Amino acid sequence: MIIANPEHLKKLEESVDNWNAWRKAHPEITPDLIQANIFDTDLFEANLSDADLNATNMLRANLEGATLTGACLWETQRSYWNIKNIICENVYWSKNGSELKGFSEYGPGEFEKAYAQNPQIELDYQEGISQIEMAFLPHLIEKIQNEHAGVEISIRTIENVGGRAKVRISVVDKKDGPAEEFNAELETITSEFKRDQKLITEQLKSKSLALNVVEQHNTNLLKQVEGLKAYIHSMEHPEHKETKALTVLFLDLKGFSKLSGDEQLSAMKSTRHYAEGLLCEVADEPNMGKHANTWGDAIFVGFENPNSGIEFALSLIEILRTRKIVARIGMGFGELSIVYNATLKKMAPEGPALSEGARLEPLAEPGQLLISATLRGKNLDETRFVFTQEEKPLKKDVGELKAGEVLKCYSVIRKLPELT
Repeated sequence: MIIANPEHLKKLEESVDNWNAWRKAHPEITPDLIQANIFDTDLFEANLSDADLNATNMLRANLEGATLTGACLWETQRSYWNIKNIICENVYWSKNGSELKGFSEYGPGEFEKAYAQNPQIELDYQEGISQIEMAFLPHLIEKIQNEHAGVEISIRTIENVGGRAKVRISVVDKKDGPAEEFNAELETITSEFKRDQKLITEQLKSKSLALNVVEQHNTNLLKQVEGLKAYIHSMEHPEHKETKALTVLFLDLKGFSKLSGDEQLSAMKSTRHYAEGLLCEVADEPNMGKHANTWGDAIFVGFENPNSGIEFALSLIEILRTRKIVARIGMGFGELSIVYNATLKKMAPEGPALSEGARLEPLAEPGQLLISATLRGKNLDETRFVFTQEEKPLKKDVGELKAGEVLKCYSVIRKLPELT
């Protein structure tokens, strides 16, 4: 059995200073540390360049600031190692370090980003995580991030297992302080996450933030039946025309045209999936998402209740953000005619009010919701939403409006519950 060179291993165990001095004095020697056990060893700024580390146990090893360029890492055990600020331009992942097929190169910081084992916080949702709870996660992370400027917090994974959901959150130390300080801060961050998660979940169960589905079930079911009857009637009578005052939403995905065909299909599939789920989550009337269409990466939805439309828009932006899909949304209000479209063979909206949401959507910043002044004048819930007036110049001609004309509109964000 091939094992590490005892003399090389002994030199490493003496101290990092002695090891680095030995490496400098003997650049012709390739360190042989095959199957060495350096578990939980402090190798801060050690020169491990070109070392043969095949099958080495590096669990919990501290390699902060070390040099790993040219090393062989075949079958190394690396869980929970610390490679902060490691210097690594290339490594061999094959058993034979001369085989180019196992050779990988890395730019500055790329190796650390790819293989660092950052501490994680696990949030357990025993009854599963709803779409609205998921939408609150970015706000919860932002709140705690603002209170801990020396760390970087992000969602790592969201998993559903046996009816329960587990959210794993990565915490990266950006300071150069001692490990003890970071560990203490990590404990504080963990307790804050679990405290606020519990508070948000409890508040979402209250009538002020969530639907009382049980009480509304029978009423909604009857309305859905009546709506279905009307829809069937319209299909049997193409001349049927229905005019309604609707809140109109247009959604567009950032960078959609630059994606490959498969990536476009995946992005739209995810967007439609979460949109359909939210139409069930935030609806306070059964037909709110009845008038919906898609064109490429654009989604149109008509809402009879303006507050439901805004809740839907903000939640969808937030949920897509957790999936690294960036959307922008424009919303307007006006009379729309819902008519039978012979080409589409279904009911579809038409009318000048469509342009109000359509012209705001391209003016929104990535991840932003803009609403028209007309919609702002409706009875919107200021206990749930914050409205900020903006003026946006049109980027191109839209209907009777010309490029360069300034539109008065409002950006909308969610008013979060007080967490104390």
